[in-house]
Amino acid sequence: MKTQKLESKAIERSHKMEIKQREKAHQKYELAMAKIEEAHKMNREGFDEVKKKELQKNLKLAKNKPNEIDKILFEEFGLKEVK
Repeated sequence: MKTQKLESKAIERSHKMEIKQREKAHQKYELAMAKIEEAHKMNREGFDEVKKKELQKNLKLAKNKPNEIDKILFEEFGLKEVK
């Protein structure tokens, strides 16, 4: 009985952490997509429609991976980890 309660609480904590990670990834994804739009609108040098689409594709692949999104943002825009 006690073991079941402990297992149940561990599963619940794990689930909450997973949801938090997904929310964090989603926020980073939204920020990254906005940055891409902003860079494209400002017509940054070398930032054409092809580059925009390539970045969007890479972000969609990394949508649920916050660390991967951070890496893309750093490589493309020099942004450190987004909180």
